[in-house]
Amino acid sequence: MNVPSGSGGGDLVGGLVGGLLGGGGGGGGGLLGGVLGGGQGGGLLGGVLGGGGGGGGLLGGVLGGGGGGGGLLGGVLGGGGGGSASGDPGPDNNGGILGNGGLLGGLLGGGGLLGILGNGGILNTVQGITGLRIIDLTLPQVSLHLLPGIGVHLNVYTKVAINGNSLLGFLDILVEVNITARTRLTQETSGVPRLVIEDCHALLGGINIRLLRGLLSGILDGLVRNLLQGVLPGLLCPVLNIVLDLVNGLLLSVNSLVPLGLVGSIQYTVSSLPIVTGQFIELDLNTVVSQLGGGLIDYPLGHLEKPISLPPMKEASESQLGLSANFLGCVLTALQKEGLMDLEVTNGDVAAMYKEERPLVMKISVPSAPMVKLQNKKGIVQLFVRTEVYVSNVDASLTPLCVLGVDAQLQAQFSVRGDKLKISMSVER
Repeated sequence: MNVPSGSGGGDLVGGLVGGLLGGGGGGGGGLLGGVLGGGQGGGLLGGVLGGGGGGGGLLGGVLGGGGGGGGLLGGVLGGGGGGSASGDPGPDNNGGILGNGGLLGGLLGGGGLLGILGNGGILNTVQGITGLRIIDLTLPQVSLHLLPGIGVHLNVYTKVAINGNSLLGFLDILVEVNITARTRLTQETSGVPRLVIEDCHALLGGINIRLLRGLLSGILDGLVRNLLQGVLPGLLCPVLNIVLDLVNGLLLSVNSLVPLGLVGSIQYTVSSLPIVTGQFIELDLNTVVSQLGGGLIDYPLGHLEKPISLPPMKEASESQLGLSANFLGCVLTALQKEGLMDLEVTNGDVAAMYKEERPLVMKISVPSAPMVKLQNKKGIVQLFVRTEVYVSNVDASLTPLCVLGVDAQLQAQFSVRGDKLKISMSVER
């Protein structure tokens, strides 16, 4: 999962979004109706991808949304209810480490730099000594740059306007403040990523002091200038520590247990220290899929997958999410074990083929776990489908006609719409 850099803050994940395979159903009766589900949220799309009865789905569990109650993107990257990702979302995006709800939100919001430097904040110490008060604070200009192998370089620039009445007259002061800090991305013993300030410098630029009336203006000018130079730099770096504490609180949600609709849950943890390059941050996650009763769904034995390789990002605002075939197979297995891939179909048109019109009943089931293979720009889902055909008699009993076994191979195409990952399937053979 890659997160690109930006100069004005960017989402660590942007929001991947709502539900991983969330969305509505996509089929009707027959084989596709059983696999892809109908209007009641059954089948593959209804169960895997969420919908009427699924409550969330794959993305609803992993990345939040629907019934997921917060996922990877919901915790780390922010968002309404939830949860790849990477991207430079721009100034209008909310949530996330680098978004308005995260680092930038902490710096620019009332509880961050503005709140600390404003009324009731750090400068009240200066105000108590000098009798001054803050009348204006320029919206800080924040720039962020990724440092390969280290973390994030942060720069904050703002102007503070102060005035008040002193013993020597009315004072009007304008102070330029520039804070630069280098933060390292570390990993706690629990596996949670954490940002730690390694180096911080706070510099005061131009200090413009006007004494509108009164004597000894030169003496007062020097006293106020020395006071600000001696007090402010040592108090501004802790402001960033406060902001980073808020961000690190968001990062705690990376290791979480998230419901997978109504059929189970997904436990995800950060497997290793995130990789930081000059363009993006990459997170590798371990996932464990559990059934509703608590039993784990194991990966296929003897099938070692190669590490997921993501293609180069063409745009700084791109987001990328890599999913393993084993992980997708475990999720489909959870649905199969709960019977959400089974469906009963009645079709009057088929019964018309017989001399005496009787309703025809077809029972379709998936008795074994599906297999998932990922190829270039598409996925392949292989599964065995058992179809039992019955004639419904007048006394409501069923007369079996035949049993069909079909090895189906479905071609899956993935697309992203808004904050959800969509999947469309078609019969390949």
